[in-house]
Amino acid sequence: MGGHWGYGMKPNLLRAFVFFVLLGSVHVAIAESRHALLIGNKNYAPQVGALKNPHKDIELIGAALARDGFSVVTKKDLTQVETNRAISEYVDRLSDAGPGAVGFFYYSGHGVSRPRDKINYLIPIDVRNLQDDAIWWKAISLETILNEFERGAPDALHFVVFDACRNELRLPTKSPLKGV
Repeated sequence: MGGHWGYGMKPNLLRAFVFFVLLGSVHVAIAESRHALLIGNKNYAPQVGALKNPHKDIELIGAALARDGFSVVTKKDLTQVETNRAISEYVDRLSDAGPGAVGFFYYSGHGVSRPRDKINYLIPIDVRNLQDDAIWWKAISLETILNEFERGAPDALHFVVFDACRNELRLPTKSPLKGV
């Protein structure tokens, strides 16, 4: 794959600045089609916890990318289905752009890492409880997203920023039934 950066990054404008400096050098080297998908999830269920900055983050990043010639799509508070649809549409745009396209995917919101395999997951807003072991069916694997980018737009240069808390999720263990 072209390149993926930012596993587990915390919100930090200095890091964002470094990305834009690097993108400036990409701008000089590659004057091709540029596409960005920015997802900011902030309005989660009370059991998951609302966040303060994801919408501001995607607006700031989006404005900077637009100044650098990117076609920017911002999405706020997406469900699992909406996230998958947005990613599919983004990959289609990159694929249609042809060889040399540059893609920038940015996610700001809750994220978790599954202890068993250390895979990172984005948490859509329709996840209602992080303590439910069905979370792995509702969350979206970052690895799956990266594979989709590679399959759908293999000739594009991919920048990926996963700007989320990424704690290992420890689900409560079920106690055995007593007296049965």
